Amino acid sequence: MPVVTIRNLSDASLRAIKRRAARRGCSAEAELRDIIEVAVRPDTRLRPGSALTDAAAASADQ
Repeated sequence: MPVVTIRNLSDASLRAIKRRAARRGCSAEAELRDIIEVAVRPDTRLRPGSALTDAAAASADQ
């Protein structure tokens, strides 16, 4: 797994991350992983076969 270092994070931001993590019962590291994953995840994910299903449904409607 890659390692990421975040420099120059304000003390206030780190405190907020630690509070948020504590509310969820996880570590600050786990909280940061979740924040990053959500931030970079596409809004909609194309699932295998979904394009074919959509195409078949569209042609059935015509």
